[in-house]
Amino acid sequence: GIARKIFQFRSLSARVTLWVLVFLMTFTLAMALVAYEITRNWLEETAIANLEALASARQLAVESYVSTQINKLTAFEQPDLEIKIAAVLDASEHDRANLTEALIFELQRKQLADPDIVWVDILDLDGHVYLSTFPERQGIYYGEEEFFSQGIVHPYISNPFYEEGKINLKLALPLHDTANRSISVLVLRFDARELLAIVGNYSGLGNSGETVLGTRIGNEIHFLAPLRFDPNLSEIQPAPADGERAKPMIHA
Repeated sequence: GIARKIFQFRSLSARVTLWVLVFLMTFTLAMALVAYEITRNWLEETAIANLEALASARQLAVESYVSTQINKLTAFEQPDLEIKIAAVLDASEHDRANLTEALIFELQRKQLADPDIVWVDILDLDGHVYLSTFPERQGIYYGEEEFFSQGIVHPYISNPFYEEGKINLKLALPLHDTANRSISVLVLRFDARELLAIVGNYSGLGNSGETVLGTRIGNEIHFLAPLRFDPNLSEIQPAPADGERAKPMIHA
């Protein structure tokens, strides 16, 4: 009888120990799952917060760049470009040649002061170039271009565009006479390499993240700067707005 009681006691003790072990294993697993979920949520929230901070920083950098270029455009017109343009337009044929030569020299001097300026044009109200830092550009017609139709009214900056192997911007500003009537349009073409440096900064974006600059035209997203894994902008096809490629930009 004593042996049987001892056996029953040991059996009960073993079962209790087993149940305690099962409970501890279950509790430990549950705690591990809870800890994993908390950690995963924290990592996700941290990653999203970091990306939002990076996105805001890139946005501010792009906006600052655009603002700087507009300020350059406005400064280029100062202090008396409008007065000199009006004088050229009002001058006799004999005097106009000398005034034009002096004005072109001044424009070239201002252009050289900023290495990002590719050329400077002065357009008449029909959209023809009649003064330029590159005389061979005189006579080019831009009357149907958006930068002209907008620039004849207010300061305007174009979307970045790919031309001659570079990313460029066109900036336009209306010029007025003393009666505040529009007489010409000042157009500057900028090398947008600084903008590419902002978009091409992948720090904090891991192995695949990137900043994408695009614009919606109709039902397509057109890319305005090279992509991280597709650096040749001229070969990047627009993305349908309802397709997978466009989803991040549509959400943004």
